[in-house]
Amino acid sequence: MFKFFSAIFFLCLFTLTPFAYPSKVFLQVPFTCQAPFGNWKEPYQEACEEASILMAMRYIHHKGITNVEAKREIDNMVKFQEEKYKGHKDLTVKQTGKLLKDYYDFNKFKVIESASLESILSAIGSGNLVVAPLAGRIVGNPYYTSPGPAYHMVLIKGYDLSRKEFITNDPGTKRGSNYRYKFNVLYNALHDWSGSKDKISEGKKNILVIVAK
Repeated sequence: MFKFFSAIFFLCLFTLTPFAYPSKVFLQVPFTCQAPFGNWKEPYQEACEEASILMAMRYIHHKGITNVEAKREIDNMVKFQEEKYKGHKDLTVKQTGKLLKDYYDFNKFKVIESASLESILSAIGSGNLVVAPLAGRIVGNPYYTSPGPAYHMVLIKGYDLSRKEFITNDPGTKRGSNYRYKFNVLYNALHDWSGSKDKISEGKKNILVIVAK
């Protein structure tokens, strides 16, 4: 009998039934591209982390984002890192959380290491936002400039269980607002910064959960 109920439990997790999560979540998070005016030279080429937390904070404070505001805020975050961290570089999930805390004085977040698909859905289903680090060249976004970013971050703001899709704000393209990734595609590409662009696939499946409620 125990084995029977255990099998049913794990089947429910695997099929992601709506008994565990709302069937659909769509949070109205404002969007910005990490290159607000289409200039992909540095520092904007590497500004996906800054753009992701900027979008999250604007949502939390019920504000929109203009291109002028996005550029100014990204520039300020880059300058902040150069002064406080001795440079602007690729950030791990943990370091992105530190930037969120140090720059915005915001500490309502947590890092989940080796996150499962279920833990991502649970976080979003609870009304929170998820910053997800990706191996950008295997996630398959056709709007990235080829070959795509080796390392990238997106903001997950919703999901649709019926279509098995995450709803994201992907700052890596001007077409990134409400961009959808299949569960398995995004989860397969989920990899934290490993210290080398040649070893992105070795990065753990860590996420940053930003408490938005």
